[in-house]
Amino acid sequence: MTRKHTFNDIMLCVLFNMFTEIKYLIPAVLLFILHFITGMSLLFSLLAFLIWIIYVLIRTAIIAFANKYNEVEIVHHDNKNPYSAKTEDILGK
Repeated sequence: MTRKHTFNDIMLCVLFNMFTEIKYLIPAVLLFILHFITGMSLLFSLLAFLIWIIYVLIRTAIIAFANKYNEVEIVHHDNKNPYSAKTEDILGK
C-alpha cells in the first residue's frame, strides 16, 4: 500500500532543504550588509536571495521526483524455515 504525497509533505521538504542549505544564503546576507555600509544596490542582495530560493526549489523537486519512483509495496512473507523460532514462541499467544 503506497502513500500519496500531500502539499504539506512537499513544504516540509522545502523547509528542511532551506535549513540544510542555509550556507548558500551567506552571499545574500553579505550583499545586504554591504548595501547599508557602502550604499551598494539592494538588487544584488535580492538577486542572490532569489538564486538561493530557486536552488532550494529545484533541489526539492529533484528529491520529490526521485522519491516518486522509490515507493515499493511491502509484502509480508510467511516464515517457512522449520528451524527458526515461530512468532507465537517469541510473543506468546
